Amino acid sequence: MQRAQKQVHNMPCLSSWTKPPVGMTNCNVHDATFHNNSIIGYGICFQNHLGRLLISKSDFLLSSATVLDAEAIALLESLKMATTSGMHQVLFETDCKTLVETFVP
Repeated sequence: MQRAQKQVHNMPCLSSWTKPPVGMTNCNVHDATFHNNSIIGYGICFQNHLGRLLISKSDFLLSSATVLDAEAIALLESLKMATTSGMHQVLFETDCKTLVETFVP
């Protein structure tokens, strides 16, 4: 992933991370596509209410996928991680509005 060339857009970041409530875990999911969407990469991190990193993962797949597909794959992987780690109260966060609107009425 470090060798892949991604265009950099200098735009101000308007969001900030907020700690989850006590007893909850926060999971942030993000993806990226490279080489005309032939490679997708994603990152996942779980943090507790103190902001402490609990577990994380990054990976890539050689796959022809849309940005929505890539974000869905990353979210699925985060759900698997939460389940296998015994997490029960998790807030999942993504910046993919279409994915959120698909699952949250």
